[in-house]
Amino acid sequence: MNNTINARSLNNRTILTIIIAVLSEEQRNKVIALLSELESNIAKSNNESVPPVLDDLQDFLHLIKNSK
Repeated sequence: MNNTINARSLNNRTILTIIIAVLSEEQRNKVIALLSELESNIAKSNNESVPPVLDDLQDFLHLIKNSK
């Protein structure tokens, strides 16, 4: 099961990397702003099921911010 999750995560990361590559800088900045707002809203919630989603979101934000 863990290998399946890791493979899915790797595949999602690859897809996101491709999507990021075709964004203009203006589009990338809009995505970063929206995802940062989403990250803030998720972090404010006290839902215990949120942390894995928040981790994935933070990973994606890191990826997109460093893709220039």
